[in-house]
Amino acid sequence: EPSEFVTGDPATSVIEKENAAELRAFIRENLSKYENSVWWMHYSGMSIDEIAESLNTTKKSVSNAIARIKRKLRTLLS
Repeated sequence: EPSEFVTGDPATSVIEKENAAELRAFIRENLSKYENSVWWMHYSGMSIDEIAESLNTTKKSVSNAIARIKRKLRTLLS
């Protein structure tokens, strides 16, 4: 579990862990393997240039994937 999901307050920690689990499940069930790779690289702080180079693709492809992922995640949050 990434440390940014855990706080000192036990009640808040439980909610944050549940939210993190829900997000991971949503990603696993709704994103393609490519989108999943892009998301975790982006989430970990990699730049679009770095992701494109790592996946041997274009910056435009990575940018489009991030936009698609954000649209899908908005459905989860709405």
